[in-house]
Formats: sequence, structure tokens, C-alpha cells
Amino acid sequence: MLQDALARDSNSQRENSRPEADTNPGEQKLDGEDFNVINHEDVEDIDDEEDETEPASYHSGLAGLLGGRMMQRGRKTPGEFDHLHPFTQVLSISNVDDCVKLEAEAFPANERCSKEKFIYRLASCPELSLGLISRPTLADVKANKNLSPKHRLIAHISATRTPSRTVNDASMGFPPDWKTRRSSLPIAGEVEPQGHQEQGGTIALHSLAVVKEHQRKGLGTILLKAYIERIKSAKIAERISLLAHGNLVKFYERFGFVDEGLSEVTYAGGRWNSMVLEFSEQMDD
Repeated sequence: MLQDALARDSNSQRENSRPEADTNPGEQKLDGEDFNVINHEDVEDIDDEEDETEPASYHSGLAGLLGGRMMQRGRKTPGEFDHLHPFTQVLSISNVDDCVKLEAEAFPANERCSKEKFIYRLASCPELSLGLISRPTLADVKANKNLSPKHRLIAHISATRTPSRTVNDASMGFPPDWKTRRSSLPIAGEVEPQGHQEQGGTIALHSLAVVKEHQRKGLGTILLKAYIERIKSAKIAERISLLAHGNLVKFYERFGFVDEGLSEVTYAGGRWNSMVLEFSEQMDD
């Protein structure tokens, strides 16, 4: 059920940010302008790994990382991604339509994140999202008439926070009154509020999606590795959890996620594997 979310823009992020939560000493706040460089060596490393199935997309309900570019370092021959000139960017409300379009390519209809849910997640916690944007140069466009000169979202990650250790039905949803609700804390009569909860120690990763034409090329791997490193180094969460179909369990295990068996989540028919990446066990790495 790892299929659920997306978006982008930093001006909207400020306007739609949720109430500030107390930050633990030593914790850093993710900033939409922070960035890490992603380079072609990362792409080449993938070719040396065992060829396991990589998800064309991944759903489950993430936000603010990096802004960098995949740059050449000592490359003497053209690479598979050279014409993309991709960079990562935190997503915002302005990216909603692009996210919806990308998920339509990547997931079955019953597993896609709705436009309304994307708007909610990007308004509530844009810093937990990350998009991979392609920006061809003018020279590339002149050399290849089929290339569009416009920036294009080619992959994304979407997530929220939850106090639950694993992704559950509550974290997958969103409150119907979210536009007027002032706090993500539980109110009278609620066992656990739906959607993003600022005080949660778990990042619930809902979606990792790659545009169809660039699937199986390692872009999902690059984006997920960068996302994990960002969250871990910022020390803003205890873990990242997600839901995955059985055929993708081995893919996520490569990043340190542990398969905890079938989840009780019923989204899109259920039968998702609950997977958890604990940072407390890796702090000394």
C-alpha cells in the first residue's frame, strides 16, 4: 500500500505550514532550501548491485529534502541520464497536478493518492516530500527535437508523520476538517486523529513513484537513498516506515528496512507488508 502522495513549491509551504511543535535538543528542522548533491557516481553504483526488482512506484503515504543536481564527475562517455540534468526539490502545492499525473502513470487506480490528499499532505508537511525534476538544456533540446525544454517532475516521494511505529489506516488518511483544524493533536472522541501528526516520531512514507519512461533505471533508488540520508542526518525522526507489496520487500530491505509481516492496513484491499527502518540502531554508523 505503498502508494499514496505528492507535490511542490516553497512560498506556499510557508503559508500553509502547520503549528510549530516542540523540537527535541539536537534535532534539526528540515529546511526547504537545504540540498545535497546527487551525482552520476550514484547511478553507476547501481549497475554494480544485484539486479533486483525496483518498484515502478511505491505507495503508502514523505516531505522536505535536498535540492541538488546529478553532476558528472570524471565521466568520459555520455550517460543514460545526461540529457535529464535532474535536480531534487521539496514539493509544494504548486506541484499537485504533476504529482497526480505521475501517480496515474505509476500505480493502479485503487492505489493512487487522490488530488485532495496530495493537497493536504503538501500543505501540512511539504518538508517531508521530495521531487526529482528534469531540466534539459537548450543545447539538448536543439539536438533532440523530442525533448521538452520545460521542467518536468520525473519521480517523487511523499510522506507524513505519525506517533505509530508503523504505517496504519489513520496515518494513511486525512481529517475532513483539516482546512479549519488548528492542531494535529487528538480532540475529544478521537482515539487517533487521521493524517499528519506533527508530534509523531515516525515518518510514514506513502509514495515513491517514478514516471513510466524512466522506471527500472535506478532513479527510485537514488531518490530513496538521498531521502533516507536526509532524514537520518537531520535527526528529526526515530524511524521511517512504509507499506510494500510482497514482490518489493527485497528491494526495500536493501536500504535497511525490516519486513515485519502483513500489515492490518486495509487501504486498496490490504495485504501490504509493514516495513520499518529504525535510525536508533544506525546512529553510530
